[in-house]
Amino acid sequence: MADMDSHRHPDLPPGEGYEEKDATPRWVVLSGVGLMVLMLISLVVVALLLGYFHDQTQAVYGPGPTPTFALPPAPRLQVDPNQDLQSIRATQQTQLQSYGWMDKNAGVAHISIDDAMKILAQRGLPTLVPTSTGMPASASATPGSNVAVGTSAPTPTPGGGGG
Repeated sequence: MADMDSHRHPDLPPGEGYEEKDATPRWVVLSGVGLMVLMLISLVVVALLLGYFHDQTQAVYGPGPTPTFALPPAPRLQVDPNQDLQSIRATQQTQLQSYGWMDKNAGVAHISIDDAMKILAQRGLPTLVPTSTGMPASASATPGSNVAVGTSAPTPTPGGGGG
């Protein structure tokens, strides 16, 4: 105690201040190891109890029912769902990579996704211009552009290019 008082701050009353020595590393390590051992023992006990209770349940009630997957009643509209999904994805992929008419009478066509992204990168996104009535009117993305929001795209040429 006399050694502690020799290191005390002179303004503090006796017995107050801060702790002057650290925790012993040996006890910190032993506490950590003890905690790990306790957790390991708990894990083993829980595993043994689960096994015991599972066996007891099997002995009393027998094995549980095996799940069966019955087909829905007829008519089955989708005979092979995996094949149907592959077919739909193939059709969508073909449309994304090709040119064609959406509505030939209205002059609406679709272009490949790659060309659409190139056009969008060149022209930018379309903007809406407010009118005197306060309602936005569609305007083309860049000055002099002939494609406006809500209008038909240019007629695609059979050899590609789209516009």
